[in-house]
Amino acid sequence: MTESEWFTVVAPETMLAWVSPRCSERKLRLFAAACCRRVGHLCRPRFDSILHQAEAVADAVTDDTPASRKKNPVPRLAAVWMRRHESALAHALSHRSGFRAATQAAERAIELAKAAGDTWWEERWYQAAYLCDIVGNPFRRPPADPAWLSDTVVAIASGMYAARDFSAMPVLADALQEAGCTSDEILHHCRDPHASHVRGCWVVDLVLGKA
Repeated sequence: MTESEWFTVVAPETMLAWVSPRCSERKLRLFAAACCRRVGHLCRPRFDSILHQAEAVADAVTDDTPASRKKNPVPRLAAVWMRRHESALAHALSHRSGFRAATQAAERAIELAKAAGDTWWEERWYQAAYLCDIVGNPFRRPPADPAWLSDTVVAIASGMYAARDFSAMPVLADALQEAGCTSDEILHHCRDPHASHVRGCWVVDLVLGKA
């Protein structure tokens, strides 16, 4: 995959397979949760609690080393999730592998949209957009200058992450610029009116020091 294709080709399954070796377990699981959240309105109300748990698990599991696999809380939670919610989305989120959770969640979300008569192609568009938001540019990443991480910048990013509300991304750009950020790539991502932001957004992660 080329840099141009990454940002222009709407093929989430191809993008995910290609970029997964470059992604942390956390980012893969947050992508899975984002795909499920998109179609959450088609699930039972209690599915929202599973999404919250899945995101908490993502933040607790940051890699796929043998040591982290032993501590991985997903298998233990899987049975609980499946007892509470029998949907295929819950099953996908509970997968031990972050890559499998991501691929299955994306597939099941599209299947659910199709079954409900929704515009399933729109799910594919959002899934590709989420990958671009979470991974950023896998070919190059602007360095983060600690001098940019003012109290205001960190507070804005932390607030958005906690609330799952990224409407303040342009405000984050202003705060970063005030703190001395000159990266066009970072500032453009924050101010892009067409960008779809979710937990795991590469700029927010950069500010918060998350991998």
